[in-house]
Amino acid sequence: MQIVFFIVFLFTSVEVVAQNVYDSAHVKVFADYLFQTKQYQFAAEEYFRAGYNDLAVDGFLTCGNNKSALEVFENHIFSDSSSQKMRLFYVKLLILNGNYSKAYSIALQLKQPYTVRSANICALLPLIDTDIKRNFSVENPDFFSSETEELLRIKPERKSVGLGVAMSSIIPGSGKLYAGNIYDGATTMILLGLDAFHIVRGIKKYGLDPYPLFFAFFGVSFYVGNIFGTAKAIKIYNKKQKQQRDEKIVDYLNSSVF
Repeated sequence: MQIVFFIVFLFTSVEVVAQNVYDSAHVKVFADYLFQTKQYQFAAEEYFRAGYNDLAVDGFLTCGNNKSALEVFENHIFSDSSSQKMRLFYVKLLILNGNYSKAYSIALQLKQPYTVRSANICALLPLIDTDIKRNFSVENPDFFSSETEELLRIKPERKSVGLGVAMSSIIPGSGKLYAGNIYDGATTMILLGLDAFHIVRGIKKYGLDPYPLFFAFFGVSFYVGNIFGTAKAIKIYNKKQKQQRDEKIVDYLNSSVF
């Protein structure tokens, strides 16, 4: 029985070695199966292991692993002699990974027939990354699409931190209302109003006993916190406004432009 088992094992091993199930062709078949069954991350890793780098990039992008897609593309596909189409795809990968400055520099190198796309990209990226110069976009306004022009007209609403702090200093809570925090602003007004009421009531009834002093200490602390909280709330509001505009731009660049 052991001899039979050994013969079967030996024959199977020889067959496996002969077929070489680990060669790139077999790995690609397995990766194709993984991709078809929507196991994109595993499929991408198998494609990369077999040397099918372009398919690996597609797999990583499909599963949302933009960082790995960029790494494979930069290290194994892209070169200085890459075509204009490949450079445009590189710009897309850079934008997906938030590397706007490098995306801008690559977009500047795009030539016909990608001049129009390059102009739209270079017009919008400076809105996201303030470190990027805007000279290219200004020189090519005729290339802008209607969507680009619409996005360029969006000016994120900004609220004044100084005005909000002044409002909260005079009428506690009003600065938070100005920042759009209705609940926090109303709560601050009510709490400090009640606190002021107890301070006045306590002084009239008990003089400068601990009762009114306790409410005074609470009120001052809450009042100062209200001012700092207003400044923070307005900064967060302004940041969210810019983020919303930036998200619209990135969505456009990752869909329509490409």
